[in-house]
Amino acid sequence: MLKKFIAIFRKKWYCIHREEESNKVSIMNNEINRNIIENSYYMVKLFVDDGKEITNLKLQKLMYFVEAYYMVKNSSESQLFDTEWSAWNYGPVTPKLYQEYKKFGSLSIKLSDEQREKTNFLSEENKKYIRYIYETFGNFSAFDLVTLTHLEGSPWSYIYKNKRYDFEDINNKSIIPKKKTAEWFNEKFNFIFSEEK
Repeated sequence: MLKKFIAIFRKKWYCIHREEESNKVSIMNNEINRNIIENSYYMVKLFVDDGKEITNLKLQKLMYFVEAYYMVKNSSESQLFDTEWSAWNYGPVTPKLYQEYKKFGSLSIKLSDEQREKTNFLSEENKKYIRYIYETFGNFSAFDLVTLTHLEGSPWSYIYKNKRYDFEDINNKSIIPKKKTAEWFNEKFNFIFSEEK
């Protein structure tokens, strides 16, 4: 009798535990994830799964475009990611993302199994924006993307010509205003952003 009770208890516990895990995943899949590092894992995964290379430089630009696209599509939102963008020599860079991938230098980024696993818990909403930018700009070279961010009147050029990034002063005034980014992308790239894939 005790063995039967233990077997039933284990079975119920397993079902309850699986339901709790399933609920966690479904809750996470409906919420916007603001962590740029976790979002970047998914962008890198798309490249790796398609047998393509992605460098820190290219990733920076693509994630900047992801946030710009998100803000254009969600005009009431003032940001997607929990980080600021700075005007560095080669365009917008967020130090948080730079620190995560600087060990790769100019080589292609690789993901650990743990990083790859984290992409499973990213919301479908986040994935939608990342996939769109991957499909739209993924075949551009890093320097093509740099050129796009350097266009005259871009948020990067507005800040960069006034104050270059100072690596010693992380709190300097080279921060690119997200509002300017959303406005500029809405004006210059709306023809691309309005075409859902």
